[in-house]
Amino acid sequence: MPELRREDVELLLSTYAWSLDTTVPEAVAATFASDAVLQTPTGTYHGTAEIAAFAEGSSLADRGWQHWTGNIQFQQLSEDSGSVRSYVAVLDTHAEPPQIVAAGVYLDELGYIDGRWAFRSRRWAAMPPAQ
Repeated sequence: MPELRREDVELLLSTYAWSLDTTVPEAVAATFASDAVLQTPTGTYHGTAEIAAFAEGSSLADRGWQHWTGNIQFQQLSEDSGSVRSYVAVLDTHAEPPQIVAAGVYLDELGYIDGRWAFRSRRWAAMPPAQ
């Protein structure tokens, strides 16, 4: 049984963020299963072709946006599945001073596919307003 290890989770999350923030669509798509679903504030994308098109169109590198992920919690659900939840903040590095432009939570379902862990689904959820 493949073990879902912290280093696997951190590598998957950081590869997604670096690839999205530097506009490398094929690398973003490679973090997902072929039939995965990505839900973002801008829409829902099905399969790696739509996910790559989303990444290409995001132009985050041009905007200077960076995704910062933390407080990562994960659990293995079965031999080939797991779940992850983490906080995400998006930093605008072109602003003076740099500022957070979005914050939320990633809710992820993973699958062990072809010898690697990949997103089966990734959903951005907005942070609830402070009370």
